[in-house]
Amino acid sequence: MDCKTDVLVVGAGAGGIGAGVAAANHGARVVLLERSSDPGGTTGPGGVCHWESGIGGTGVPIDIYRILHRMDPERVHLQASGPTGEVGPVARQLDPGISKTVGIYGLGRHCCAPDPTLSDFPGGEHPIVRGRTYADTLRRYGAADAKGYPYEFYKEHCFGVCFTPEAYEQACRDLLQEHGVALWTETTVTELEQDADGIRRVRTSRGDTTTVRYVVDATGTGAIAKMAGCRLSLGREGRDVFGETNAPAQSDNLLNAVTQMFRVAPRDEPAVDPLPSDIPAECWWADRFPGFSVVELPDGTWSWNQLPSMAGAEAEELGDRAAEECRRRALAGWHDVQERYPEFRRFTIHSFSPALGVRDAPRVACRYTLTQQDLEAGLDGGAARDRIAIADHTMDVHGEGHIARSRLAGPYGIPFNCLVAADCENLLIASRGAGFSAIAASSVRLTRTVMQLGQVAGTAAAMAMQRGLRVADLPVPELQTKLRADGVQLETELAGEAARRAREQGQS
Repeated sequence: MDCKTDVLVVGAGAGGIGAGVAAANHGARVVLLERSSDPGGTTGPGGVCHWESGIGGTGVPIDIYRILHRMDPERVHLQASGPTGEVGPVARQLDPGISKTVGIYGLGRHCCAPDPTLSDFPGGEHPIVRGRTYADTLRRYGAADAKGYPYEFYKEHCFGVCFTPEAYEQACRDLLQEHGVALWTETTVTELEQDADGIRRVRTSRGDTTTVRYVVDATGTGAIAKMAGCRLSLGREGRDVFGETNAPAQSDNLLNAVTQMFRVAPRDEPAVDPLPSDIPAECWWADRFPGFSVVELPDGTWSWNQLPSMAGAEAEELGDRAAEECRRRALAGWHDVQERYPEFRRFTIHSFSPALGVRDAPRVACRYTLTQQDLEAGLDGGAARDRIAIADHTMDVHGEGHIARSRLAGPYGIPFNCLVAADCENLLIASRGAGFSAIAASSVRLTRTVMQLGQVAGTAAAMAMQRGLRVADLPVPELQTKLRADGVQLETELAGEAARRAREQGQS
């Protein structure tokens, strides 16, 4: 089959969903390709089923939150492939007045809490809280000068959004359908045809050929950019490349770590889940078992995030074998927690996420590269003038390569040219692999920020199409105006359409 589309988006993770919805909302015909059977990327199949606190999570993320809030939980397929293969839906154990599809979580116990009664925990606990709104989740900055872990600050100011992966995937499907985006799952690009103006036709694994005007690479791996001949980089840049004080002396192949996410569910009788005979009870890959970030989900299960399961470079080297080894480490870590903390014997593993939670990826050469200096300069920095998104998350590296003084004093801006590929005229990048240094990418990579980047890419492609422009020639002030009208926050204070949409969601 041969077809034509205005905007082809590849990858239905956070960036791809944002791009597809925005481009279609502004009048473009959109085809969205996804190699797996479900949309959602790291947040769906990857199991990172919560949005951390952070400024700027407006626009399309609020649309998804709205759908989650009104979703009938009976629509959500909760059956998951746990260790027995027979785990079904979980009855909620807490207040039945809390939504079964989405919630706002806060900070509970934490191993770094100053109070010993709160610090006896194998990592960090994040229970669902009442009386908070979506707007309460839009802040991370403010503890840059705190020594150690700023427990009290995070407990008072920082809240996140949680949901089950199944509900999130359904919400993404609903939003894409609502805007008329054609979603082709289990489909990849196998061949490109290019001319001096960029990518013109693509052939897919379905055997069809699609003529395109603009392309958004939201794969997270730079797959389309690589096929188009764009320059890519992987690993950390040395201090001599961008002059970043937190960079290593020399460039290396160190990557941010990966995690095998899993969920646990309440059980009737306390017990320790037995380990398979081929998995040791001791930690064999590090000096001690990593801690966990534990988030309560609205259906009564809890999401467990091992910090981390495997170094990024090791996962890259193992390839397809990484998932099985990460699962072994997650099982061993959970067994250790049950042995040391009897309270967790009241839970059993509910399911493992089908894909790994990946924090790093190849980065595409774009017209601007965001660096540590831009993050620390905040909204007063020169790059922030052309900002099309804002963020405030820490420079966050798991495993080796920990960054000292990683917290930021305030939000920073991400300029439009970070999304415009340097080596292909009609290609935009909407993922953690856009125009960022490794240090900057460790902050930008969070789901809602990447979804914002996707919304920008889709909006820019539609505007360029309507005006017959190259995306690089699109006037940024006009793009900023359009984004603000669509509810994207570009200033520190939540105002205008972004404030109206965030606050109308009501309390959790």
